[in-house]
Amino acid sequence: MEKILEMLQVMQKEQNEFRKEMSEFKGNMTEFKEDMTEFKGEMSEFKGEMSEFKGEAMNFQGEMIEFRKEVNERFLTLEKLLIQNTEKLDNNRDHVSRKTNFIEHKQLELEQKIYELENRFERQ
Repeated sequence: MEKILEMLQVMQKEQNEFRKEMSEFKGNMTEFKEDMTEFKGEMSEFKGEMSEFKGEAMNFQGEMIEFRKEVNERFLTLEKLLIQNTEKLDNNRDHVSRKTNFIEHKQLELEQKIYELENRFERQ
């Protein structure tokens, strides 16, 4: 009977140890659940921040696209103005060249007339 009593006491001791371990396990599980809940909250907050960042990045990208369009339009305008100015410059060069040729021609005519007049004057 003593042996049975001893066995019962050992079993009771093992059962108490098991209950203690189960209680610790439940505590650990509760702590884990709290950690997981906190983690889920932080992940949700992170997702919100990432969505906000993504929105800002898309806004920035839209602004960059608009900026590029404006720059391209300005370059096209500058290119057109450059072409127009080049054409005007070419026209002005042609005009100056014609005027210069005209003036040189008139100068030669005047020199010729002066020469002729001098020759006539010397003959008389």
